Amino acid sequence: GIGTFSIPSIAVSDELTSPIEIVVRPLPDEIKNEISSAVYFEREIDREWVYVQSQLVVTQRILISSIGQLINELPTLDLSNAAIATTIGDVEQYDTTRGGERYSVYEQRFAVFPQRSGTLKIPSTDVLVSVRLLNNRRRIPVSMPSQELVVEVRPKPANFPQGHAWLPATRVILSENTNPTSPLTQPGDSTTRIITIEAYGLTAAAIPPLELNASENLRGYEDPPELIDRVRNQQILGIRRQS
Repeated sequence: GIGTFSIPSIAVSDELTSPIEIVVRPLPDEIKNEISSAVYFEREIDREWVYVQSQLVVTQRILISSIGQLINELPTLDLSNAAIATTIGDVEQYDTTRGGERYSVYEQRFAVFPQRSGTLKIPSTDVLVSVRLLNNRRRIPVSMPSQELVVEVRPKPANFPQGHAWLPATRVILSENTNPTSPLTQPGDSTTRIITIEAYGLTAAAIPPLELNASENLRGYEDPPELIDRVRNQQILGIRRQS
């Protein structure tokens, strides 16, 4: 804080140190402006509302000028139990120009899946940077906060058919193949039927299982499902494969 602070005397054997008075003054406006233009910490969302369990993309962007230096790691999203968050790809690093000043940019995207309807708040967080003051070349640590984001999470539509699986993906692909491809001609012949569901904007764990019903003349054995998460076109692609 700002003000005058006193460090009291310390007794060591028969000796006593002198108290120390420290005066903490506010930063001059010139230095404040220098710091504020050295670092920008931004967060943005790709839409203002989403359906429950559907994907929301949060982009986190840190811009640092030549006098700044990142100290700690990039912050993650802390959403408690309100949503599931996972990173989309690696941190991207590139350069940009803003207001005539050149900045190094660290950009990270997150896929967020709200688990209940209502209001989802993505709280503000801080990033710690070191800024070198041009007047005396001294570096000072600066904690830069991001803005809080608020998203409306809507429940399943009232007219959504009862008993049907809720699959709030942007695109769903269902495919099937068999191995071997030759038809079954003799008793005891076997084949493997593989059904794959690809859901853009969903994790594999969110894809409900398919009921694979065999005919009365066939005996079937189901293997454990294969669940795969990939990144395609800046979004999560969940893949569920059943055989």
